[in-house]
Amino acid sequence: MPGTAGGAALISVHRGRQSDAEAHLTAAAAATDSSTFTWFYEYLPLCADALAEEARGHSERAYARLTAAFDRGVGHLPGQLILGFLTPDLVRLALTHNDTTNARRYAEAARRRADHSGTPYHLGDAPRCQGRLGRDPGCCWKQRAATTRRRGR
Repeated sequence: MPGTAGGAALISVHRGRQSDAEAHLTAAAAATDSSTFTWFYEYLPLCADALAEEARGHSERAYARLTAAFDRGVGHLPGQLILGFLTPDLVRLALTHNDTTNARRYAEAARRRADHSGTPYHLGDAPRCQGRLGRDPGCCWKQRAATTRRRGR
């Protein structure tokens, strides 16, 4: 399944296991599954491949690909709705390339998504983006503590 292999590739990239990521990306490209699961997660191989490209030293290409996916979507999926989980990486890459305008735009998109959904991982992405923008690595932890207090956990 391309979606499963794409997810495995994304995890491998984040763990620094390039050869595993490449194997999963090859499997994703060769897969012919057309299930609903595959259809919904068709963005995972693209994201994993772009981040693998960054790990190989091509951050400008990775940034361009992820920006295009975020702005235009992937396949049938609208970009900003589905690819919101990429906002911390997009903010990081934007700042690497001195693109503060887009870094702010991605951080704002993460905040809007968190405000709209209220789900924990969206609530985590927004402060991660703000922390990167403000160069405050503790921002995420401060926000998590505040959220936990508000919810009484």
